Amino acid sequence: AGGGGAASGREGKEAVVKLLGSEKARKKLAANAAKLVKHDAVLDGASLNATVSTALEATPAEDAAAALSEQQKRPSHPRFDLAASAARDAYPRDGMVGDIAWGSLKWASLDEAARSEAQLSAMAGEEIRVWPPFVLHVLRSALPKAGRVAERQTSERADVLRGLLYLTYMVRLYGQSRAIPPPAAADGDNHHPLARKLGIEPMDAWRELLVRFTAPQGGSSADDLSVTRRLTSESKHKLAMHALALALWIGHGQGDTAELAKLLSLTPKEANLYLRQLGCAMPRTRGSTACSLKLPLELPRVEQGRAAPKKR
Repeated sequence: AGGGGAASGREGKEAVVKLLGSEKARKKLAANAAKLVKHDAVLDGASLNATVSTALEATPAEDAAAALSEQQKRPSHPRFDLAASAARDAYPRDGMVGDIAWGSLKWASLDEAARSEAQLSAMAGEEIRVWPPFVLHVLRSALPKAGRVAERQTSERADVLRGLLYLTYMVRLYGQSRAIPPPAAADGDNHHPLARKLGIEPMDAWRELLVRFTAPQGGSSADDLSVTRRLTSESKHKLAMHALALALWIGHGQGDTAELAKLLSLTPKEANLYLRQLGCAMPRTRGSTACSLKLPLELPRVEQGRAAPKKR
């Protein structure tokens, strides 16, 4: 019986080695994972290490790190295309805002506001339903011209207005530090108290923001909206990356670092770090704050580096 037990133990060990690799291979795999991660000064190092290490542990080959795509190495980035020659293809809109949420955005009132300086001035004074200076600047002076009525729903102007509205919602969510409880039964399925308070009216947009950029509490599934959710450090990094990418999408890859820093109340250094991670080139001209996506995209390597900057 003892011999049979030893044989069984041996077979079990061999099965584990066959499935997971030898101890030496596992150690090498862990070492490769440690070398691969810790984002260059923007993403939270511990979180990214855990994400990539988990992916590596699920891969049987010793060189599993090489199997990760450039996208998988950057879990906080919006979907990107390294071969794209146009800014809006480099970061496609549907990688930042899903089609259902995009179609639900009620941009007509924003279009009307863009034609009235009095309305824009009133919007600038809002304290809860905040309108970012970047958004107001585009509404005042950088909106594409209005086309024919029949073309308005699919026009460049409509796309920019939708983008500005969703970006505003992102900024409003970004400022929330408290836990977000699920709506009470009395609120019904189509309303959420915080969404109403923040002026995020389409529930499709609100739901997408919660699923993409908040974490469920208590080990629930990522898309469970019946539990309390919270903006974690990791999800806030992801939200910042997506918001800045959407701002660049609106500007066809062009932006101003000072203006984009104000968008999320970042320091100039923090904004520059985020924008470099997205593939922006910064001019060396003294005093210039302009930035632009370098196409095709050239993203910084994901490797060991400095820790993520702490918020002041």
